[in-house]
Amino acid sequence: MAMRREYQLAVVDAARNAAHFSLVYKTLQTPDEIADDVDPTTLLNVERNMIQFAPEGWEPFQLRAEQPVAAFEGFDRRLLGETARPLNMPLNVAAADSSGYNYASGRLDHQVYWRSQDIDRADMELAVLDRIFARWIAEAVLIDGYLPQEVRYLDTDWAHQWYYDGREHVDPQK
Repeated sequence: MAMRREYQLAVVDAARNAAHFSLVYKTLQTPDEIADDVDPTTLLNVERNMIQFAPEGWEPFQLRAEQPVAAFEGFDRRLLGETARPLNMPLNVAAADSSGYNYASGRLDHQVYWRSQDIDRADMELAVLDRIFARWIAEAVLIDGYLPQEVRYLDTDWAHQWYYDGREHVDPQK
């Protein structure tokens, strides 16, 4: 993601620099021809909407944003895909853009993503939630009147189930 941000900034900086009225002078003279001597470190104040004359033998040209801006979208999508892949997240979810997907491929990609989430949730239940629940039960039975009387003294493992929001179908009619 740092590379993605860096590339975005470079594209914007190049466009901004090219949009400013910045001129660079180049000579069209061959080594045999003589152009006016110009110190290469000379800076000229150029005002907007003004004509600038160049020294004899020198031609002004304006900078253009020529880095591969056309490749930016492909590069950006590639980085998003690489970032989302360890999460089994489909690219259209990471990019919030399903314009390149048809219905079937979108559903297929989401099935892998949802199954991955189910596995992560099951792991989280064992590693975290069940342990928190066990500690909560141990405290809850100590509070008089907090739990119903009939369950407070049961010698049980406190069977329970975790519920998550369901996944709505894109087309409920189907």
